[in-house]
Amino acid sequence: MLRICSMLFATVLIVVAWFVVTTTGQLGDPVATHFGSGFVVNGWEQRSSYLRFALSFSTGLPVIVAAIVGWLPRLFPRFVNLPHRDYWLAPERSAATFETIAVRAVLLGALLSVFMGGIHWLILQANAVVPPQLPSKPFWTMLIAFLTAFAFWIWAFWSHFHDVPG
Repeated sequence: MLRICSMLFATVLIVVAWFVVTTTGQLGDPVATHFGSGFVVNGWEQRSSYLRFALSFSTGLPVIVAAIVGWLPRLFPRFVNLPHRDYWLAPERSAATFETIAVRAVLLGALLSVFMGGIHWLILQANAVVPPQLPSKPFWTMLIAFLTAFAFWIWAFWSHFHDVPG
């Protein structure tokens, strides 16, 4: 399962990176990148800097998050905080537990990458109008969808470990 999820994660990273790289050229220079009250622009950035920032946050940050969530428990098992920790980290179950954590970590990374790709799409939309303005309804829809998916991720993670089988 980890292999399949890792391939999915890699595919998401490639698609989001491709989207960011191929669409950033549509933006003017400088790029409206920060929006304040009323979703009106109040900050700008050079297009080349924006591209580096967008790629870092849409691909680099998700990889870092997935690595931290997925691999640190293997490296430092004594710091793992799970319900019924002794049961899940018993020698006969620890490998499966760490794989489950890693699978969920790469899924979290994929979710974060898609969200950051969505933020880039909003930046494209905002810069397509004069003066630049972030579209509020798509922003709120995307933010609520992301937070809902993240809450579900948290619930699924903890509910997996909450009950001890048998």
